[in-house]
Amino acid sequence: MAIQDKGKMSLIGEKTYFLKDEGGKLSLRDILKPQHQKKFQQIKQDVFTHPATNAVFWFKFTLENQTKKDLWLEIGSPFDTWYADFYAPTAARVYPAPKLLGALRPQENNEYPSNYYCVLLVEKNDSTAKTYYLKVSGKMPHTRILRVGTVQALARHSNVYLYALAIFTGLLLGMIIYNGFLFYAIKERVYLIYTLMLVMFLVTTPFENGYPLFYSDWLWHNFIVWDNIGFVTGTLFATYYLKLATTARRFYYWLWFLTFLGFGVLGVLNLFNLVSLPVLLELSQVIILIFVFSLLFCGIYLWVKGNQNARLYTLAWVFFIISICLFIFTINGFLPVNWFTQNIIYVGVSSEVLIFGLALGHQYNMLKQEKEAMQERNMQLIAKQNEVLEQKVKEKTQGLQNANEELVTSNEELLQSQEEIAAQRDQLEMNHKLITQSITAAKNIQQATLPSEQYIQTFIQHHFILYKPRDIVSGDFYWLESVDNKLFLIAVDCTGHGVPGAFMSMVANTLLDNIIKVNKVFDPAEILTNLHEEIRQGLNQEQTGNNSGMDVALVRLHNYTQNQVNVEFAGAKRSLIYIPAGTPDLLELKGTRRSIGGVQINTDAFETHQVILPQGSYLYFGSDGLADQNNKKRKKFGEKRLKQFIRDHHLLALDQQKQLLEQALLKHMEGTKQRDDILWIGMQV
Repeated sequence: MAIQDKGKMSLIGEKTYFLKDEGGKLSLRDILKPQHQKKFQQIKQDVFTHPATNAVFWFKFTLENQTKKDLWLEIGSPFDTWYADFYAPTAARVYPAPKLLGALRPQENNEYPSNYYCVLLVEKNDSTAKTYYLKVSGKMPHTRILRVGTVQALARHSNVYLYALAIFTGLLLGMIIYNGFLFYAIKERVYLIYTLMLVMFLVTTPFENGYPLFYSDWLWHNFIVWDNIGFVTGTLFATYYLKLATTARRFYYWLWFLTFLGFGVLGVLNLFNLVSLPVLLELSQVIILIFVFSLLFCGIYLWVKGNQNARLYTLAWVFFIISICLFIFTINGFLPVNWFTQNIIYVGVSSEVLIFGLALGHQYNMLKQEKEAMQERNMQLIAKQNEVLEQKVKEKTQGLQNANEELVTSNEELLQSQEEIAAQRDQLEMNHKLITQSITAAKNIQQATLPSEQYIQTFIQHHFILYKPRDIVSGDFYWLESVDNKLFLIAVDCTGHGVPGAFMSMVANTLLDNIIKVNKVFDPAEILTNLHEEIRQGLNQEQTGNNSGMDVALVRLHNYTQNQVNVEFAGAKRSLIYIPAGTPDLLELKGTRRSIGGVQINTDAFETHQVILPQGSYLYFGSDGLADQNNKKRKKFGEKRLKQFIRDHHLLALDQQKQLLEQALLKHMEGTKQRDDILWIGMQV
């Protein structure tokens, strides 16, 4: 071939021939023999590529210098050029000792100040056609792009690649410093992990693109050991940024499994030289490909599920994978070799780094907004609780003052005559009337906290609620709310009845509002656990010895399919009775054998039970007041009798069931007083 263009580097791959020396034992003298000359094959494209191998490659080309300037040959990058022997003939067609280059040889041997290995091919006054030989070996995948040009063309060519490296290095150093300061300032672990990932990109990307920042034989022989640290940083970043341990546990375990294979297993095999590096590189490339696409699919999966943090994360991996694909197309001859396609890795990694930076900023802003909103809600809740406590203090103070005044009056009245005693009796009757009026007013307040029949009807069309306080006010109450398309119906039996029970019911009602509607706790067992802790702390039971508490039956409903309902239940000493539609079977989900609040001997954790029922099934639950009601012979109504009543009458309309149940209760307790508050709920889902 004749080289005439002085202004640019010319690709000579299509006119170059190669021979693969499997054993690596052939010398130039052997190569020059006819039997080996016949084995040379033409490359036929600009780029010569070959998977990682222990073999040695010989290249030959015949060239004529018509530029009247010195011609230089660019051999390749340090990444895949471990050893390179260049043979140039003299005028007498004699091949003297070769020029020895390569990553594992002294870098001073390179005749041109560039990371890529270059040699003076032919001087300007020599225009004769000559055949040159190049012997190259290295255990990395081979990507050989042979270029020829004048020193001016070589300088321009090298500077362009140096500019690309400088821009890439400057960008990553800036991002490392910036994110390092962010980690120091806000102590978020994800920024430290991201900084370590940037450091890995800064070292590995230039190395694999032919511009190593450090030279050491260890880096090339143990390439898998340090390069595959990227598995660890990539998995850690995905774990902390996307919170995979809670949002996508299967991806979480899968990524750590790939990391164990890529970094752990392959790293050990490489470090102790148990398997040859070319074989390990083939395995590593397969695992890396699976790993990168797993990270991409993980982001897409969470994005589809509504995770806003996954949007930018996924976009970053899309840019990176596109750059990898373009680079592979280039080295395999599907795309032309130019400045852009050879540096596309820099573009892909830079895009990924910048988008990850934006993603972290977006996540930080979201967390900041959530924290501010939470603080605002907490402040409102504290203010509301302060108002309640202030009112209670005023009421207690007034009550003490009234009691003191009554005590003084009583002492004075003891000294008065019989007429004064009669007047005192009249006063007591009036006081009784006032107290009764006050409790009646309290009943109206308590009634107002219960969900109205109209409100219940919007969620449960067919139901009944048998609610019979023993006194004017009740320690039993029911609570119903729909939050985030989940319907909660709760029956609560507080310790005691009358005024003490009513106070406990108001406390429990407020706590349930806070736990479910404010804190968004939806799991039934977790709701009971939180309620237990709030009661113990709110009533300071550990210090005061107060043993007040409550039994609870908590039902959560949401549609499972068009014709089925998902019923979740947790109970504190209360159970759920249900009859699936279309069957006569009466079944029971038992609650945990412990109460809410107070000193507990049994510390078993509350459990959530789940059952999928067809629409039209019946649910029954409530307090123990109904089953424990005695007759004049001190015999209880009983759980067994209650279940038999439900089994016999469940096919009737729920209003009729309530009427018959009230009649059965009144007949049973004829001649006796009601001993406890009664709450019993039946409904059809």
